Amino acid sequence: MKRIPLELELDDEADAAYVSLSGEIADGAVVANLLLIDDRLRGEIVIDLDADDNVLGIEFIGFASMLGTSADS
Repeated sequence: MKRIPLELELDDEADAAYVSLSGEIADGAVVANLLLIDDRLRGEIVIDLDADDNVLGIEFIGFASMLGTSADS
């Protein structure tokens, strides 16, 4: 089993979280996004892809709502 170092950034003000799957992402490396919107999520998920369609990171918009908590707690 291969281990991948993940980085998690939380932005309480924006109520968002970003998980980087490839360490620091260089400027311009993200060339496409996949957007997942579903009422069951209570937010949005954005998947960042590079030119070879590799997943670089995943952003959770409305993160606190997805967890069932408020951004203030």
